[in-house]
Amino acid sequence: MGMTIKRKRIQDHRVLVVSGEVGADDVIDLREGLEQAAEEGGDVLLDAHGVTRFDDAARAALVSGRSRAKFHGNRLMVLDSPDGRVRASLLSWGLQTRIPTYDDAEHAVSDGAARAEGRRGDGSASGGQQQKQGPVQAVTSTLRKLADRLIPDSH
Repeated sequence: MGMTIKRKRIQDHRVLVVSGEVGADDVIDLREGLEQAAEEGGDVLLDAHGVTRFDDAARAALVSGRSRAKFHGNRLMVLDSPDGRVRASLLSWGLQTRIPTYDDAEHAVSDGAARAEGRRGDGSASGGQQQKQGPVQAVTSTLRKLADRLIPDSH
């Protein structure tokens, strides 16, 4: 089954519900959907619970969507199960600190509100709790945080 995208809103957040197989041929559609949602304002939530396959090439769409959301002063957050395809892809490439992943919209929205109020939210939480990282992910995460401070995002 190919990728399908449905759009909805939760409070001030734009939600893209993606399901099916996300292959290399779907990268443009996914990127355009994320960028359009970011242009509309508010944080963007990508609900990936229904994704059955996530091609490595599709990560580029997430990075582009994150950059567009950040440009507008917002965030891209992924909603996925602990063993979900998109979450696994982000973890394998050390992108979980740049594109936070949550079990559900409730936790993503509450963390977004905490960040907006200046309180510390962990961002890469699973249901509001920090995920355990292996040594490679921990080093990668630390390096990415350092790079975020030293190298500004390009838009």
